[in-house]
Amino acid sequence: MTAASAGRAAAGGGDPMLLQDPSTPGAVIAIVPFESREAALAWRARPGGAEQMAAAGVELDTVRVRVFEPITREEER
Repeated sequence: MTAASAGRAAAGGGDPMLLQDPSTPGAVIAIVPFESREAALAWRARPGGAEQMAAAGVELDTVRVRVFEPITREEER
């Protein structure tokens, strides 16, 4: 559990899945499910979010955020 876990859960976010590139240990992808696109964007724009990431050692200029939506069965066809 991280310092952001309780706040993320309250904002509609789930537990992150963290993936690391073994050839580049500092390269990490975090996949975080949210209840909605709006909840994800609000979490990303929350006051103090950048400071919280920086305090955890994240190099902010390397962060790229993308919001994906699940593919429904109908779209798979």
